[in-house]
Amino acid sequence: MATSYRNNTSCTIRLALLFFSSILFISFINGDDSRNTDDQLLPSYKVGVLDYNVIVPYEVIDTRKKALEAMQKNIHVYNQTAIEAKLQGVKLLVFPEYGILGLGVFSRKLLKLFAETIPDSKSQKIPCEDAEFKDESTEVQRLLSCIAKENEMFLVVNMAGREPCNNQSECPPDNEYLHNTNVIFSPKGQVVARYYKTHLFNDGYFDAAKSPEAAIFDTPFGKFATFISFDVFFKRPAIELADKYQIRNIAFSTGWYEMTPIFRSIQVHSAFAREAQVNFLVSNMGGSGIYTPNGTKTYYYRPHTTGSNLTVSDIYQIKNVKPNSKIETDFNISNDNNTKHDTELKQIYPGFELKFKHLKTKSGSVTVCEKSFCCRAYYAIEGSFEETYALGVFNDLMEIAGNKMYTQICTLSKCQDSRCGSWIANAKTVFSNITLQAGGVLSKYMYPSLLTMDGDSYELVPNDWTYSDEQGLQSLAGKKITLHSATLMSRDFSKDILVGGKWIEEKEEE
Repeated sequence: MATSYRNNTSCTIRLALLFFSSILFISFINGDDSRNTDDQLLPSYKVGVLDYNVIVPYEVIDTRKKALEAMQKNIHVYNQTAIEAKLQGVKLLVFPEYGILGLGVFSRKLLKLFAETIPDSKSQKIPCEDAEFKDESTEVQRLLSCIAKENEMFLVVNMAGREPCNNQSECPPDNEYLHNTNVIFSPKGQVVARYYKTHLFNDGYFDAAKSPEAAIFDTPFGKFATFISFDVFFKRPAIELADKYQIRNIAFSTGWYEMTPIFRSIQVHSAFAREAQVNFLVSNMGGSGIYTPNGTKTYYYRPHTTGSNLTVSDIYQIKNVKPNSKIETDFNISNDNNTKHDTELKQIYPGFELKFKHLKTKSGSVTVCEKSFCCRAYYAIEGSFEETYALGVFNDLMEIAGNKMYTQICTLSKCQDSRCGSWIANAKTVFSNITLQAGGVLSKYMYPSLLTMDGDSYELVPNDWTYSDEQGLQSLAGKKITLHSATLMSRDFSKDILVGGKWIEEKEEE
C-alpha cells in the first residue's frame, strides 16, 4: 500500500464554528513585538496542509487571460479545499509551492504572464475588497483573499510575484524581479505577510530575494513565519527564525525533489522540526505533513501516485525550548581495526558522494570515518539477514543547485543491491536494536531521522526511537524496525559557499 497516514483526522465533521477575528500585525527582521501574551494565546489550534496534484495546463499560453484561466483551475480546487477545511475547524491552511503556477513555466517571458505585483503587508491591503485589485493583473490575489475571508481562516499560498527595479545595479535586463513568493492572507482577507524565496533550487526563471528576509505574522494562536522549499537547508531564514526570533510555528510550501536514500521529504521535514523545535506545517506534492519537536504529528506520503489529500490536525503551543549547544559526542575509534577498510564511495547526487562500509554480521558495531568525522552504529538484526545494509559517512561541502553547503552525514541505510546510495524500493530486514552516533561534529545543528518501510510504503515511526546529543539516535526497547535508513545530518553554516557569494551566513557561536 503506497499511502501512509499517522493520526490523520481528515474525516468530514460538520461543526458549528465559533471563530473570532483580530487585527494582525506583521513583523519583519526589525519588526514589532507580538501583541498577544502567552496567557492570551489559544493552547491548541487546528491546521491543515494540502498535498496537491497540480493541474498543469496543456494548451499554449501566450496571453495573461490564458494564464489566468490555467491558474483559476487550481484556485478552484483551493476554494473547495478551504470549504472542506472550514467544516473541520481549520484556522490556518497551507498550500504547496507551484500549486497555482504549475511546473511547466519554461521561459521568463511566459512566467511574466502568471506573475502579479504583491503588496507589502504594511499596506494592509485586502484584495477581496480594495478597488485596485479589480482588474486581471491582480485577479489571483483577489480570488485568494476572498477564499480566506469567506472561510474565515489564514491561507498560506505560493504564487509568482513581481517588482520593478529600474535603478538597482543588479536589476535584470527586463527591469523587474520575478520572485517565487509565499503570500499569507488573514481571515479578513488581508495580506499579512509576503516572502520571496531566498535560495533557489532549479527555479527556472525566478530571481532570488536580494537579502535574507523573515516574514513573520501574528495569529490568535501565536507568531508564525513562512519560507519555501530549499530554504530549509540554510541558516537564513530557516534556523534564524527559531534561534533569533523564537518563532515556534512555520508554514512551509514546497515542491520537494526526492533524493534517496537520505533526503526524502518526510524524512528531512520531520528532522527539521526536531532540530529547530518548531511546529512545521508542510504542504507538498507527494509528501506533506504536520511535524512537531517530537518529529511527527501526522503526514501523508505517496510519491508514486496521483491525487490530492487534505491533512488536518490539532497542534499545541511549544514551551520550554532547550537551547542548542555544540555536540560533544567524540568517541575513541582506535580499537576498530576496520574503520579505514572495506569501504566504497557512492555518489548520491551530482556534487557529493558518501563513503559506505557494509554490515557483515547480524549484530555488532561498525565504524566509518571521513577525516575527523566518524560514524558508529551498534545494531542487532532479528530473523533473516539477506539484504545489504551499510554505514555511510560524509564530511565536506555538499554542492546542490550551485550552493556548497558544509554537511556532516552519518547514515545506516539499506543498499538496494551490492552498491549503496541508490533508490530503495522495498525492505524486509527487521532490526531489534539500532544506536547511531557521530563523533567530531563541528556544529550544534543536528537533524536526526529514521525512516522505515512496510513493503514498498515509506513510514515515519516517531514513537519507536529517540535522539539526544549525548546518546545519539536510539531505537526503543521492544521495537521492531524494518529499516530504510537512520540518519544524523549536521550543518556547519559558517563554512558554506553560497551562490554568487551574495548571502553571508553568521559564524557559529562558540
